[in-house]
Amino acid sequence: MNIRILCILLFVLVGIGSARAQGKPVPKRTVEPQMRVDMSKLFARHEFSIHAGGGLSSLWNYSPNVGDYESSIGYDVGVGYTFFFTPKWAISSGVSAAFFTSKYAYDQPAFGDNYETNDGKMDFYFSYTIKGYTETQQILFLTIPLMVHFETRATATSKFYTAFGGKVGIPLGSNYKNSINELVTRYRESSPSYESDEAGYFYGPKFMGFGTFNPSEVPGSTGSIKPLQTAFFASAEVGMKWALSNEWSLYTGVYIDYGLNHISSIPAEDKSQLITYKVPIDDPDVDYTYDPASMLLAKKADNTPFVDKVAPVSTGIRLTLAFKKMPSKKTKVTPIVTPPAIPPTIPPVAQPAPPASPDTTKVKKVVRKRTQVSSKRVEEVTDKQRLQRPINFEFDRSDLLLNSKEALEAEITDLKRQLEEKIRILKKYPNWKIRIEGHTDDIGSTERNMILGKERAETAKSYMLERGIPAKMIEETVSKAATEPLVPNTSEANRQKNRRVVIVVMEE
Repeated sequence: MNIRILCILLFVLVGIGSARAQGKPVPKRTVEPQMRVDMSKLFARHEFSIHAGGGLSSLWNYSPNVGDYESSIGYDVGVGYTFFFTPKWAISSGVSAAFFTSKYAYDQPAFGDNYETNDGKMDFYFSYTIKGYTETQQILFLTIPLMVHFETRATATSKFYTAFGGKVGIPLGSNYKNSINELVTRYRESSPSYESDEAGYFYGPKFMGFGTFNPSEVPGSTGSIKPLQTAFFASAEVGMKWALSNEWSLYTGVYIDYGLNHISSIPAEDKSQLITYKVPIDDPDVDYTYDPASMLLAKKADNTPFVDKVAPVSTGIRLTLAFKKMPSKKTKVTPIVTPPAIPPTIPPVAQPAPPASPDTTKVKKVVRKRTQVSSKRVEEVTDKQRLQRPINFEFDRSDLLLNSKEALEAEITDLKRQLEEKIRILKKYPNWKIRIEGHTDDIGSTERNMILGKERAETAKSYMLERGIPAKMIEETVSKAATEPLVPNTSEANRQKNRRVVIVVMEE
């Protein structure tokens, strides 16, 4: 695929993705009146990363005068740092080693040129024809990016992200290697009186550098592409960010680094001929060989360079492993302390006064009545305690009917069973008034956890209404987010206990 088309498509994709992310509706934030939130401490501002990427790369020839190029495989590795201004917007930088590779070749069966030269004794016209020329160029850059980073929630455990900006590429090293299948050289006097340009040429002797040379006699050459200028890139990246844990995440995306400037600073008049005639050694036993120059450093006889403009371009896939230290719970939320709901205890039953006469039957009735009242009260209190046991949810989920691909059927059944038991208890006490509270662990921003807690409470409410619980029994649904954990959020097992819905009996 043509690399120009890939570049255009990638820039369009970045624009569309960013626009869709900006236009995505955001759930309305719900915050309880009794909670004060420090918005400057709701997320981790500092993220450190290492990355590796690879794909098509090229030393892009914008207007080739001779031959053509094709992209090859390049790669880059490096480290980065991202500073988040908000949970969605950030700026990133770092340092990378970027390796660009490109291949050039002649599309024509043969290419030739001629120019006037001197062998130290006389002037003459030197002519050459090349068949099967190929060349590979490689440049290593130290790149320093400055990118604007945007990310927004996509699923429960992933985010869409895009980054755009620029990079500076400092050349660290370069080389080229070429080869020729066949080289034909010839000469004629500098002032010929022939009607045809092809007339009057001599094709020998070979020890003087004239004749037909095979690959063993023209082994090709290697060298450095110097001098090179600092490269400036327009860069973009788009993809998905996957949560591996509370602090680790993995970015998977596609990128493009588009070179904006010409990095070869040699003027055309200072470039050399692709095939330069060398003064031979006057010894027939010494083989005569040619060392072709690089196409990036060569010109034709009329001073037209083989390549007018060279700029590095790369596009491919990049993987980034990122780490960010989440702030402690104390720095996230400063709650106003309110007395926790305390389940009612069994009130003592008043002891009746002793009867005037020792009537055994009457005493037995009193004892039997007291036992009956105590049993009902114990049952009611027991039901209330069972009702107020928490219902636990999966990480970052608020639905009861989980997808079978995401949870085991046993977990779905258990979640329903817990809620069905509470519905059965509520139907026994139609005079109760309840409040449904949604709780979360400490993973994620407070804004997200407030929304998630509210969604869990509303889901439980909807399920109860569907099963016949009167709406008037449910006084309110509230989100506690991560402000009232049952246990410290120090392990995954503890966080599982804190992801819950609690039904609180407000009055009877």
